[in-house]
Amino acid sequence: MSALAPLTLLRPLYLLSLSLAYIPPTILTHLLHPSQFRTLLSWSSFQDAWFGRFWAFFGPRSRENAAPTVEPLVRNTLSQLGHVAVKGGGEGKGKGKGNVILDLGPGNGQWLYLFANLPVGISKIYGVEPNRSHHASLRAAISRHNLDGVYEILPFGAQDLIGKNILAPESVDAIVTLQVLCSVPEPRDVVASLYPLLKKGGRWILYEHVRTKFTGDFVRLWQGKRAPLLPFFTTVVKRGEGELEGAGFGGKSLTGLWLTLFVTELINLVWPVCFGGCSITRPTDEWLLTAGEWSDVNLKPGEGEGKYDTIPHVLGTLVK
Repeated sequence: MSALAPLTLLRPLYLLSLSLAYIPPTILTHLLHPSQFRTLLSWSSFQDAWFGRFWAFFGPRSRENAAPTVEPLVRNTLSQLGHVAVKGGGEGKGKGKGNVILDLGPGNGQWLYLFANLPVGISKIYGVEPNRSHHASLRAAISRHNLDGVYEILPFGAQDLIGKNILAPESVDAIVTLQVLCSVPEPRDVVASLYPLLKKGGRWILYEHVRTKFTGDFVRLWQGKRAPLLPFFTTVVKRGEGELEGAGFGGKSLTGLWLTLFVTELINLVWPVCFGGCSITRPTDEWLLTAGEWSDVNLKPGEGEGKYDTIPHVLGTLVK
């Protein structure tokens, strides 16, 4: 392990500073365009515009880092689906009956190229994207990859999908979630509600933030839940610093740990605001595993990630 590995503990602060830097230009842009001024009068609208502007910069860079592992995962899995493409069906699609894909949170379309030139027929891709500031870029990506008529944008959240009655139970061949379940409201309920949409043998393809598995290491303080940590530190105050040794924090001062707790709580409060509702503390992989019965589970940690990674990932497939 590199001697610089502990510096990755500072990554949340760096990423937060990048996001916050996009607030002034977002405000200025809407002040200079009277027709867009109303966005500044609504916090949710402004937050969408701010995140959309930031993600237009950061999203492609995030994709570049993840692409070496995510691209083969998605394309190889989709290529194993049942309906074979018909010759002359065009890029990314076949004629006649084909596979139905549910693409959650496509954002500005940075991953849409994964659906192009597949050896399987795709009759429909539903892209669930509630942030309308992404839609112009997403429509451009749809056209760029010749997915017009195949890829349909659904302008609402995944939590609203079931109530719309757009998809019947067991009608979807694959669900694709790439760094999106960290942001949806009521994620555990969303995961449970999407499971019935998959056909038997259907795949759930994922690359998601998850809660760190290194619960005995310092990184857990970045990802700590308020409920367990506060009683822990209250106990330390009552029993003295000797309690730290038994909790795996021997040699650290009580003052230093209180400061760490304060910074941790601040990170966990500010992060969702700066990253479109994203949470870095969700056990998404555990919720997926308990959403229903899976005939095959193939999940693994993000490439090269370890105990100093404050934003760890899980990637792989689940087969219904």
